Amino acid sequence: MATESQQITQMIASRYGTANYGNLQVLKWQYYDYVRMTPSTGVVSQKLNFFSIPQGSTDPNSGIAKTLEETNLDRNGQFTYDYVITGIRTHLYVLPKSRQNTTGAVNTSPTFTLAQNTAGGSGTGSLGVAGGTMNFLEQLSGRGNLIVNFGQKRYFEVNQQFKKCPIGAGVSIKSFGGGTAAAASATPTTGYWYSQSADTRDRYLVTPPLFVERDSIIDASIQFLDTDYSAANYTLPNLNSVSGSFAFVNVGLCFDGYAVVPTQ
Repeated sequence: MATESQQITQMIASRYGTANYGNLQVLKWQYYDYVRMTPSTGVVSQKLNFFSIPQGSTDPNSGIAKTLEETNLDRNGQFTYDYVITGIRTHLYVLPKSRQNTTGAVNTSPTFTLAQNTAGGSGTGSLGVAGGTMNFLEQLSGRGNLIVNFGQKRYFEVNQQFKKCPIGAGVSIKSFGGGTAAAASATPTTGYWYSQSADTRDRYLVTPPLFVERDSIIDASIQFLDTDYSAANYTLPNLNSVSGSFAFVNVGLCFDGYAVVPTQ
């Protein structure tokens, strides 16, 4: 029985014929790219582009140069290796506190938490308040279209990509309990939590696998084409009374698969 490496090299050899694919090996690989969801206005960009900015270049929304943590793309709009795509993931998450927005001191605020349990039930700075960041991300997960082109040809169109192409990794939270305010007379509160499915079985599988040549131009984006797209509907909520004190959120697009590389 042929190994996955042999199956893929045989598939490529039968498709392209003349190359000596005996000098190649197949490695399990993932290409990933993360972008900041919002610029300084806090309004979600109507089109988020992926795999167009390599390491060392600046993310236009964050204004920060990308590191290996944000992308392993080292060619502008192209893969380093011939690549076989077997799965697609998206990743929508709030950045850690130390990397957060400095406006409104979000990155140092002691109230940058999920729970809301302060007097009066407001929890200023909490991500989980009603109408807060977690509510916003849950609603956003029911919107958008993932569109992927290689060269001049379209290969993928996925509606509601955050639900249909979840990250399929990480911690699975089964429940999140509501809390009561600190003052005995205060109204009990409910905390909200949003996350994509962490179940590996929910990964979006590409069947049959898609072979992409290394020099193919990648045009991958998440677009919000809703007729209700407006600043009013797509602006992240502030975490406190300071205008612009929204949470920083990153969006990732990951291709699972196999890289076809020369043997040593």
